[in-house]
Amino acid sequence: MMKRMLALFLGILMLCSFALAEDADEISGLFKTDTVDQENYMVPRQFMNMFNETFKISADLLRDSVGDEEADRLVETFSLTQDDFDAGNGEFYYGSQDWGIEVVFVFENAEDVSPDAPAFRWYLCLDDEAGENAARLTMYTLNLMIGYKHKDTIGSEAVQNYFQTFTLGEALRLPDGYEFVILRPDDADYVVFSMQPPV
Repeated sequence: MMKRMLALFLGILMLCSFALAEDADEISGLFKTDTVDQENYMVPRQFMNMFNETFKISADLLRDSVGDEEADRLVETFSLTQDDFDAGNGEFYYGSQDWGIEVVFVFENAEDVSPDAPAFRWYLCLDDEAGENAARLTMYTLNLMIGYKHKDTIGSEAVQNYFQTFTLGEALRLPDGYEFVILRPDDADYVVFSMQPPV
């Protein structure tokens, strides 16, 4: 099962890779407003804004292959629209309408839990039942977000290369000391994309 999921992810990324460089430049204007810098994906609300905007762009790229109805369904179903928090565990959550995509932001202290404060770690869980197209868009979206964030340091091409060639558990080491890792827990029916802090 693990090999099949890995092969699926690699195939998905190869299909999308042709447009990555162009899209990274085109989306650069989307992550800023006049009042708020939207580039910090460690802040839950800013992550949600980046994810949703980039997810829509990713869906638009698929319209020719999946059709308008499926592209619109993917955006409606899997954009991050739900939220919750667990101050006791120091966590804030964003999820899609059925929580098929769920992002958990972990804070060092319970009193810091907020959609507008930086978390020290996040992980995104993608349920297998979300399907191939949702998986494709989620991976493509994370690829663009991380690539854009680090375009002036390691470059978006290095991030793209990681997504095209990764093995489960292999880390993409980022200039700020963070590591991005794709995992599949034993016997799990979901994949985890984790942004881990420096140790």
